[in-house]
Amino acid sequence: MEKIQKALINEPDNPALHHELGILFIYRGELDRAINQYKKVLLLRPQFSQAQNELAWVYAKKEEYRKAISLFNKLLEKQPENAIVHYNLACMYSRLNKPKASFDWLTKAIDKGYKRWDIIKYDSDLANLRKTPYYEEFVKGH
Repeated sequence: MEKIQKALINEPDNPALHHELGILFIYRGELDRAINQYKKVLLLRPQFSQAQNELAWVYAKKEEYRKAISLFNKLLEKQPENAIVHYNLACMYSRLNKPKASFDWLTKAIDKGYKRWDIIKYDSDLANLRKTPYYEEFVKGH
């Protein structure tokens, strides 16, 4: 971490260094500091999709699901066919206890090619969705 912080003194506008520092802060459990680094990355390089995705997950980890949803929606503007982003939105809406919206996003994820039924069936993020009758019908046979 010290090496990256020293490098940032010489290159304060280097998005890759801020990204690496954000990752390290996540590993240390310093989520607010990670958020600050990811925001710097996105100010310097707004098209840095990986940083945007990671920032969304940091917000999700902090249970700030609406912020995560906003970022995932922005990712969809850049990557409308990305099945994983659709799946992540299903997870966020389930966490907000909005099973209908969650189911709609999960359906879109499957339509876009998401086929990880092992994850769908056991992902704790989808716990609220699993309580619905349309979910049970949906996963039958998978």
